[in-house]
Amino acid sequence: MPRNEKLSKIEHKSSNILDTTIKTEYNCLEAFLRVQLLLGSYLTWDQLKDYIPKFVDATWGLKEHTDEEKEDILIRMFKGEHLPGSMETFRFTFLVTGMTYVGVSHFLRHREITFSAVCTGDRPLAQDNIMVPESIMNSPELFKRYVKTCDEQKQIYKELVDSKKVSTMDARYVLPKSTEQQYFMSMNWLTLIKVIKQRIDRNIQPKEDNLIVMKMWNEILKVYPKLKELHLIDIDQENKFYQLNARKERSTNLYLPEPQDDKFDWRLDDFVYPCKRENLNGTHPEEKKSWFQSIYENFKKIWS
Repeated sequence: MPRNEKLSKIEHKSSNILDTTIKTEYNCLEAFLRVQLLLGSYLTWDQLKDYIPKFVDATWGLKEHTDEEKEDILIRMFKGEHLPGSMETFRFTFLVTGMTYVGVSHFLRHREITFSAVCTGDRPLAQDNIMVPESIMNSPELFKRYVKTCDEQKQIYKELVDSKKVSTMDARYVLPKSTEQQYFMSMNWLTLIKVIKQRIDRNIQPKEDNLIVMKMWNEILKVYPKLKELHLIDIDQENKFYQLNARKERSTNLYLPEPQDDKFDWRLDDFVYPCKRENLNGTHPEEKKSWFQSIYENFKKIWS
């Protein structure tokens, strides 16, 4: 079709994409990562009681249940004592902020999660904050160099975009993977439990993964407080996969095993670091507990 300058101008949502005003906050990843269960994205306990008993008892035909029977059936369903398909019929949507592309790459592997994200191709990126693991912040000289490097990356991004000779789609490749990301994650109950049980492990999974799923589970306990009594998630659960593979050639052995998984014979040189993960907290760690350790201990107390 021909060019027509008489057409009315359209204000696109990405109309400010060429804004390269630089502004950066360097935030501690462990302290700033947030998970919110979105109101309206899940069924209440009473709503579940209305239909789960009918679903799991469908084999024997529809019948009316007393409130006590409904409660018992629902509890048994959560414990895995009823038709497992019922656990795929109700969903939850979380908003995760303060995560990085490292964390994103891990959760994208869970193909049963539906994602929606703040993207990099449709908005200006020069004001994105940068998330920094506590261990790097506790390494003062190296942290200064890290900040200088990231600042230079943003400056290069600005100059590339301002040149009008390089697309923002290409200029974004210069930015670090540690910029703050915001992701919506929606999944059914069965998927949620699987994701939490996999990513809560502290021997293989990184702290970012641990924190996201711990905060997810804490959000669930806020809306379904009765689940606390069932102890469906153990913050110190064993990782059988790790135990079976720790001394095999394809394992990722970084740290000495956590107490709950120290159930196999090993050599010190089986591991990259001769210590547990929490001992790797920077070149000059503060004397107080790490952010991660404080959060972990708080949740352990709440869940017990």
